[in-house]
Amino acid sequence: RYHSSSTFKNSEFSDHSREDMLTSSGVEFTTMRESVILQRQKDEGFGFIIMSSSRTIPRHRVGKVMIDSPAYRSKLRVGDRVLAVNDVSIDDLSHDNIVACIRKSGQTLRLLTIPVLKWRTPLTRTTGGFGFGLRGGLDHNLPFFILRLASDGPAAKSGELRVGDIVEEINNNPTDGLTHSEAIELIKSGGNHLVITLRRGDGTVPDLTGQNSRSGLITPSR
Repeated sequence: RYHSSSTFKNSEFSDHSREDMLTSSGVEFTTMRESVILQRQKDEGFGFIIMSSSRTIPRHRVGKVMIDSPAYRSKLRVGDRVLAVNDVSIDDLSHDNIVACIRKSGQTLRLLTIPVLKWRTPLTRTTGGFGFGLRGGLDHNLPFFILRLASDGPAAKSGELRVGDIVEEINNNPTDGLTHSEAIELIKSGGNHLVITLRRGDGTVPDLTGQNSRSGLITPSR
C-alpha cells in the first residue's frame, strides 16, 4: 500500500500515477546527501507531505511541497528522498512514527535527504494556461529555463517547478534543438495536458539583455 501524510492541515494524499512518475527510470538523484533545515513560525506547518512506499529504497520521499511554505523556502523538492528526521534514521520507522517525529520538532526541523535531480511533472491547463514562462531555445543558444511562475497557476500549485529549473522534454519530446516558438507550439499541441521533464536548477535564469527575448507565460491558444 502507498501512504502519505502531512505536517499541515491536509491529512491524506494518495496518487498512484504520481508515485509511478517518481519511481520511473527517467528520475535521477544526486549521489550526495544534503541536510535541509526547515524553520517555521508558530502559526504555520512545515508545508510538505512525506510519502512512504515499500516499492522504493529509501522508502520515504517528499510527495508535495506547499508554495511559500518553510519547505518551499528551504529548497526541499517533490521527489527528494528522506533518510533521517532530526538526526534519527527513518528507514525502519513506520509512516505514522515518522509523522509523529516531525510533529514533535517544534519550530525547527532537520532532514537528511538525497535530492532529486531530474523528474517528470504532469500539468493540466486551466483558463489561465499552465502558469509558467520559458526562456531559452536554439535561437538564444540556451536550454529552456523556467523563467516565472503565476502564483495561482497549475505549475506553481503543483509545487514541482521552480524558477531556474531546466526543461529537458515536453510531452516526451527532447527540447534540445528547438527554438522558443517551436517549444511553445509543442506545449500548445498537447491541449489541456502537459508532461514536462525537468532538471533541477540553481534558481537563476540567464539574462537576455539586448536580445529579442520571448518569454511570456504559457497561456491557451487563441
